[in-house]
Amino acid sequence: MSTVMDRSTLLVVAILLTLAAVLILVVVRQTRKTYPGFGLWAGSMALAMAGTVSFLTIQQVNPRLALLIGSLLLVVAFVFLYRGLLEFRGRTANYAFELLLALVLFAGFVFFGFVRPNLNGYVAVYSLCLGSAAAMGARVVLTGRPSYFGSPDRILASWLGLITAFTWSRAAYSALFLAPIDSLNTDTTFQTAYIAFQIISVLVITFAVINLNSQRLEHELRTTQASLERDIEERRRVEGALLRSQQQYRSLTENMDDNAWIYDMDDQRFVYVSPSVRKLKGYTPDEVMRLAIDSMVLPHQREQMQAVIDGRHRDFLSDKITSQDFFLDELEQPCKGGKTVWTEISSHFVRSAETGHVEVHGVTRDLTGRREITEALRASEEKFRLAFASANTGIFLSDLEGRIQQTNSRAEQILGYNADELRGMLEQNLALAGDAWLTESNRKRMTDGLVDHSTYEQRFTHRDGPIVHCLVSSALVRGADGKPNAFITQLQDITQRRLAEKALHAALKKSATHAARMGALNETVKGLMRCENREQALQLIESRLEKMFFPFECQFVQADLQGHLPESSADAQDFSVDLQGKVIGILRIYAEDALLREEDLAQFAETVSDSISLALANLQLREETRLRVGTDGG
Repeated sequence: MSTVMDRSTLLVVAILLTLAAVLILVVVRQTRKTYPGFGLWAGSMALAMAGTVSFLTIQQVNPRLALLIGSLLLVVAFVFLYRGLLEFRGRTANYAFELLLALVLFAGFVFFGFVRPNLNGYVAVYSLCLGSAAAMGARVVLTGRPSYFGSPDRILASWLGLITAFTWSRAAYSALFLAPIDSLNTDTTFQTAYIAFQIISVLVITFAVINLNSQRLEHELRTTQASLERDIEERRRVEGALLRSQQQYRSLTENMDDNAWIYDMDDQRFVYVSPSVRKLKGYTPDEVMRLAIDSMVLPHQREQMQAVIDGRHRDFLSDKITSQDFFLDELEQPCKGGKTVWTEISSHFVRSAETGHVEVHGVTRDLTGRREITEALRASEEKFRLAFASANTGIFLSDLEGRIQQTNSRAEQILGYNADELRGMLEQNLALAGDAWLTESNRKRMTDGLVDHSTYEQRFTHRDGPIVHCLVSSALVRGADGKPNAFITQLQDITQRRLAEKALHAALKKSATHAARMGALNETVKGLMRCENREQALQLIESRLEKMFFPFECQFVQADLQGHLPESSADAQDFSVDLQGKVIGILRIYAEDALLREEDLAQFAETVSDSISLALANLQLREETRLRVGTDGG
């Protein structure tokens, strides 16, 4: 009886200590920050206490029911501990393991409680399940542990390992060595030691899980503190940067030429004007801030300006425009002293974060220099346009590929195309096929940087077919960045000059040919004057005909003894040679009549025939004179 009382006393101590552990865990959970799984740990202790109570109380009424409820609650207590560790580490629960434990425990209860009653066997099954739950808990603690965890999780893992070894040893002892028992109250030294071990386990596990939570909380606090320190440092850095930015902005607005200002639409007054307004308009910032906004423009502009501002104000209030919408206006504004200045105003509407008022933030810039430049540019462009349009030479503006963008009327006259037809055409396609390479070659030299401009002659095909000779001057146009971006080409029609040069060349050639022929004729006449008889004269004439009529073929054909001449040829022209009114032969030139007229050969041939006739007549006279002199002397 004293032994039972001793065991009951141990169970009561275990219940009280477990209850204390539950209360401690509940208090910690309510008063301090805890992490997922801590509630399951408190529940685990509560289940362990309930299991111990069932062993102590229900055992007296229904031993089997006490055995089932007590063992089930203790196993579930360790499952809660295991589940709490999983949640604490942020892992997913393994329901298959929990179901397996429940099935094994229930099957052991049924088999050893009713099929083959054996309390030793059920104690072995229950101890095996309890040790398995403790082993799984130890595995969770030891695997994937964060680097900042220290001794608490090692202590918990070690103790869960001892629980596993102790319960599995109890299972082996109950099944193999322990004499058959019929009640859990049967006195065994091992069972008493087991209850004492459970009491120590409650203390160790409670201490370990509280320290696990505290250690994680301390790490989070250290992390939070470090984060706060970084945030504070970042805020100091941002505040310093903001202060520097404000100083830079103030320096910028106070020293820039442009005038920055803020106008409050609700109070209808300027709330800020930068000092540069003095340089722009002659007023000080204080003077401008005391003026109404309509005094900032000329009288005839006030009504229109007010309507524009009011319209934009309404659009801003109705969300039709936002603070991201900027407006750009040009206004002529009065200056102090009566002068005016043209300005460009960039503005946008915002709502002040401090007052909630709608404000217009703007920058006013002096346009005097820009307008002078613009006017000069406009005048320059007008001069260029007039020069371009009225130039006596044809002008093309084309891109880098040679595609025509713009032409003047003279270019249209030279080539016979209108402006719409020329626009988009390639310049090289307008050139005669054999001259197109000139355009591409000269442009490549310019784009390669070898020359900036080039001048050359090129033939073009007129829209109606004729060939147009042009003197081409092409120049490369570069942009502000120095890169090529266009070509400007001038065409000067030199067709008439080329035709005149060709006619002059032909005339000179013709004159030279005629002079050569006349020279040959003179030499022939001189030779005939030296001939002694007619046969020598005719031979000389035959030898000189080729030189006189080159490049045409020419023959001297004599009449026969009866004075008959050969028939004329269709591809030749004949010129008669007379002697004392009688035709003695012909000059036959092989050429068409039109060609003879073009070369003035007909007239020359007549001159040659007359010269031959005269020379032969002179030769005959000399022969007759010699004969008469000889007869008189005899």
